Amino acid sequence: MKAIVINTGFLRIPVEDMFSDARPERKSTILYPIDQEKRCLCVIRSLLCRSGSMNILIDAGVGELIDQRILTHYDYRSEGDWNTLLKPHGLSPADITDVILTHLHFDHCGGVVQHLPCSIDPEEVILTFPKATHWVSSIQWEWAQNIVEREPDSFFEHTFLPIQTAGRLQLIENNTEILPGIQVRLFSGHTRGLMVPIIATENETIVFAGDLIPTSIHLDPNIGMSYDRDPELVREEKKGFLAEIKSHDWKLLFQHDPVSERREEKGERRKEK
Repeated sequence: MKAIVINTGFLRIPVEDMFSDARPERKSTILYPIDQEKRCLCVIRSLLCRSGSMNILIDAGVGELIDQRILTHYDYRSEGDWNTLLKPHGLSPADITDVILTHLHFDHCGGVVQHLPCSIDPEEVILTFPKATHWVSSIQWEWAQNIVEREPDSFFEHTFLPIQTAGRLQLIENNTEILPGIQVRLFSGHTRGLMVPIIATENETIVFAGDLIPTSIHLDPNIGMSYDRDPELVREEKKGFLAEIKSHDWKLLFQHDPVSERREEKGERRKEK
């Protein structure tokens, strides 16, 4: 299997939201580039996995249907629609066979829907990847529709309910291999039922860490995000998972860090561009 990183866009998040430290004495010690408004640049990264007739996309970016006020708040910048993003790889959205959604926050799933062409009704949408099976954990699927308890301003039902309407939804109940060479692990600290794909490529194993470990700074189990539903659970989940990653010498792919990759090796840490 071949894995290809695709950057779908960029946004800026207040540094105190992106990095929350459980240790009060270290609240102001995060070393990360920030702008004059104390915001940090975050990449919105997807992963394209190709093997035989399979073209698998992990997460789909923001898309075009999110309220402009929200995009302005985060100073969102798009790298283009999925026709543009896939063209350098000789693909179109219709060629995608599977979409794995780590979770249903808008910056991860918004790109799976788009406006119905030529429609004057903004509520009419279609799937961006019409032939793809869309994989979501059943816990996350239910959580995303739980208006009372779910995280505010993170879920927008018009970005994911059309998957079910189109009959393209496949729910995952537990840790399992969902496709040849791709297994998933479920976590619930950031949001209930977050899926982390583990991909066996030709030369190495890649962990698409998603929002469990969104940047290299978050390798420290004490550092989370203000968006985490259960900060203490995030710390415990990271500790166990990072120990496993290190023991297997797997490569971590950071979804939001300008530096995308890092391998946790025994006895040392190494950054790779």
